Amino acid sequence: PSLDPHWLASFFNSPLGKWNVERVQYGAAQGVINLSEVASFMVPLPSREEQARRIRQLHRASENHAAMRASIKAIVEHLQEYKQSLITAAATGEFDVTTASTRIPG
Repeated sequence: PSLDPHWLASFFNSPLGKWNVERVQYGAAQGVINLSEVASFMVPLPSREEQARRIRQLHRASENHAAMRASIKAIVEHLQEYKQSLITAAATGEFDVTTASTRIPG
């Protein structure tokens, strides 16, 4: 089967691909790899159709991951704003902290 360049990039970004690179690279500041070493890597090579299917799955998972991270970030920002408003309300005497409910409104 032929090799999809996205498949190869996905391999090198995978834990196994990174391990292969780290295993053979040398140099302290910036790792160097000999091309003959790269040629010796055992890259899984399913059919071109299977490569494309798995790449699509990986892209969908990556998009979902990015959306979840954005959602979590928005929630954290909202909670930080809520926390600040509670601190302000308590400091200005808008409500009595000793009798306030522990239930989060909304």
